[in-house]
Amino acid sequence: MMEQNHLVVKEEGECKVSMEVELLDIREDRVKFILKGATPSFANAIRRASMCEIPKLAIDEVNIYENTSTYYDE
Repeated sequence: MMEQNHLVVKEEGECKVSMEVELLDIREDRVKFILKGATPSFANAIRRASMCEIPKLAIDEVNIYENTSTYYDE
């Protein structure tokens, strides 16, 4: 298990707003962590930013040479 990381987000006078990130598992293809003290909008921003980094695949055209199924368009 890795050590816990503390990040200070904003500091205004005596009031500190902070969040904690606890890294549970880091692999080549994934990271597992617990995020505490963050707003839902910030957590969603992290989710959306990480989803942008996932490679995507789109199939543009499919050629069917022989259809042996009972459905003509499947």
